[in-house]
Amino acid sequence: MNIEISKSDNFVLLLLKCHNFNNEYSIFFKKEIDKLISQDFHNFIVDLSNVDFIDSSGLGALVTCLKKVTPNGDIILCSLRHPIKQTFDLTRMNQIFKIFASKNEALEALKK
Repeated sequence: MNIEISKSDNFVLLLLKCHNFNNEYSIFFKKEIDKLISQDFHNFIVDLSNVDFIDSSGLGALVTCLKKVTPNGDIILCSLRHPIKQTFDLTRMNQIFKIFASKNEALEALKK
């Protein structure tokens, strides 16, 4: 399991290196976010371009982490493949998370 982490002054870009964001990966993801929060990072861009499948534990991990960083920060999602986008639409998670088509759009949103 792997996450490519790029730190900036005011945010962290996380490129998930998994095809299935399932229970096993969600535990790993939450631990990585906790480490970054302990380093005083509170704004995250999560790049889901490699993810083909997300289950309820993956969605739950994202929500849990969002709760940990708000109100001081945010988790922004980008580069969702069509099946993942559909899952977010069907579960109405698209109303909870800011979702952008590309990493560049997410970066621009953080600047505002």
